[in-house]
Amino acid sequence: MPLTPGERVELTKRLANTLAQQAWPDIELTLAEFGFPTDESWRGDAQDYTRAMLQGAPYDRLRELDGYLHPREGPQAPPQQDAFDDPSSPWTAQGFRLFVSHVHAYAGAAGALREALAARSIDAFVAHDSIPAGEEWEEVILRALRTCDACLALLTEGFKEATGLIRRSAIASRAGA
Repeated sequence: MPLTPGERVELTKRLANTLAQQAWPDIELTLAEFGFPTDESWRGDAQDYTRAMLQGAPYDRLRELDGYLHPREGPQAPPQQDAFDDPSSPWTAQGFRLFVSHVHAYAGAAGALREALAARSIDAFVAHDSIPAGEEWEEVILRALRTCDACLALLTEGFKEATGLIRRSAIASRAGA
């Protein structure tokens, strides 16, 4: 079934947003494999590039690319409140929301993981990168935990000890100590 002009615009924007988060070689590979044009002389940003390369493509090719970039099979995230309409949301992008728990000593590795996941349309919450200055960190972390799709613990040296300290601190603060 053909797309309406509005559906075509929304699908093109969705595909361009997802592709633009990838590295340039991956964008080029994906576009070429799905029969879209590429332009090695392009000097603009990835967002404008992907929109330009997708514009005017046959609807069946757009849908095929959409199926690859946004598979509908497999486990789906449970319905969540729309965190993107909430200005206090800790999430920066649409897509799968992953809370990454880590020890401060491994903040660099957690940050690198966050960047790698972003290229795959996964919005990872990493406290040292995701909490805006001046925000109450405990509240931001609780909001992220309440609205995430999954949690990942980086089990590194010192993780067990750190989580024990956090748990004892939380219990003490609830008790008014």
